[in-house]
Amino acid sequence: MPKEAQRDVTALRDARKSSLMTQEDLAKKLGTTVQTVSKKENAPDRMSIKELSKWYSLMGSDGKVWIREYVASFFA
Repeated sequence: MPKEAQRDVTALRDARKSSLMTQEDLAKKLGTTVQTVSKKENAPDRMSIKELSKWYSLMGSDGKVWIREYVASFFA
C-alpha cells in the first residue's frame, strides 16, 4: 500500500497515540466504547464532520496535525 494511503487509514490512530491516549482513554472522553473507537480508527472516511471535529477537540497539538493532514488529503 502506498505511504499516503496508509497514512489515511492510520491518521486517527496516529493522532490518538501522539496525544498519549489509549483507545480506552479516548472512548471515555467521547462517551463511547473501545470497540467504536477502533472501528472509527480503521475507517476514518466513514466519520461525519461532527464526529471528526469532536475527536480533533480532544487531541493534543501533535494529534491535531495528523487530523489536519488527513482532512487536507481530501482536497489535494
